[in-house]
Amino acid sequence: MFAMYIQLLSVALFITVARAAVVMPQVVAPPPRPARRNCVPYTKLLPRNAEYRKHCDGDTPTGGDPKWPCFTFWSGYLGDVVATIDDPKADPDKDVFLVKNGFLEDFTIRDPTKPFSLTWDGQATLSYKDYKKDTGCYTIQVSRSKDTTLRIWVSDQDNKERKVDTLHNENPDPVEFCTKWAHLHVKYDGNEF
Repeated sequence: MFAMYIQLLSVALFITVARAAVVMPQVVAPPPRPARRNCVPYTKLLPRNAEYRKHCDGDTPTGGDPKWPCFTFWSGYLGDVVATIDDPKADPDKDVFLVKNGFLEDFTIRDPTKPFSLTWDGQATLSYKDYKKDTGCYTIQVSRSKDTTLRIWVSDQDNKERKVDTLHNENPDPVEFCTKWAHLHVKYDGNEF
């Protein structure tokens, strides 16, 4: 009796497995993943408020040097940027940039005579150079890839007009700024390619 019970159970199990094999959908392997891009990691910039305020905040005892360049974002921020400097031994975070706070929207530099470039998504770049201590003037150049809608424009503190803009030209001429503050706009709002 027990042997017959085992035999019936074996037949039932065989029929169940056979039906499952017929009804079960075929499992298809997922398509291969596309090759990973070699993405450059963003430059990590930490806030250094006390040092930033010494140069850019009018409320400090020094009042901030009126000829020291300071930058603020009207759109965009430093969180998704790759910073490039001429000195390969220098650390952009510790040796170059002074960021106001964790929002990464206001910054200056330790030494305004040192040039730097900021690049967003490998598609648009802002370059700073040629600081003149006696006048406080400096040069900014912006550029973007031809096939992107990422746009950069910059204005100064005296005028809300764009002094340099990548909207209609991927590589406009460098422009001299002679005000303490430069207002930066980095956003995907340019012309369609």
